Amino acid sequence: MSQDSSKVAVVAALKPVSDLLGQAIPKANKAANDFFQPPGELAMEWCATTHSTIFRFHTRRLLTEQKYVVVDDDEVSFVADKRIPNVGLQVSFRGFEIKILKAGEEDSLPVAKTDSRADFYTQDELDLGDYTGRLEARVVYLWWLDENHAATKCWLVMPEYAEKGSKVVSEHWREPIDLATPKASAKEKVAERGDLSGIAIPTEEVSTGPAD
Repeated sequence: MSQDSSKVAVVAALKPVSDLLGQAIPKANKAANDFFQPPGELAMEWCATTHSTIFRFHTRRLLTEQKYVVVDDDEVSFVADKRIPNVGLQVSFRGFEIKILKAGEEDSLPVAKTDSRADFYTQDELDLGDYTGRLEARVVYLWWLDENHAATKCWLVMPEYAEKGSKVVSEHWREPIDLATPKASAKEKVAERGDLSGIAIPTEEVSTGPAD
């Protein structure tokens, strides 16, 4: 299978996940940022590690609500005592092993700090699939924050090769994922006017349907 055809096949197969994360990532990021600046209250100092922890919690909740089985990334236990913000989540979907990670420097895949992460990154794209014709691959959804801590970019990335500890992770390809613009809640709109009395706050829902 050529690189172009395999990319088309993987992007198409993962469209349900991409669509869901296009909604979930902005919502999770908004919830994480709201922790530091609740509507109508004074802002707290922003912390990348705390933000990423809250982001993971809400992303996991939104995916679980849609019947996805989500677990912590393999490297969470390895870095539990360190202030590293880009450990993430793992999801399995129709033969794909998926990690959801915060981008490293210059929008790169995070460094492989363990053998398991290096093994995850290393794969030959031309061997995509099994004898039944079912697609199988390891991919990463990579999210990125701008200088205002807004989630403005996300990519679906097929990694190619990495060595443990190396800052260079090669990629077969990456595909941009559209991110929705989160809407301000009724509470936030009223908070801008300084009056929170008598307001019923609606509950937001994720509209994307469940995966198989």
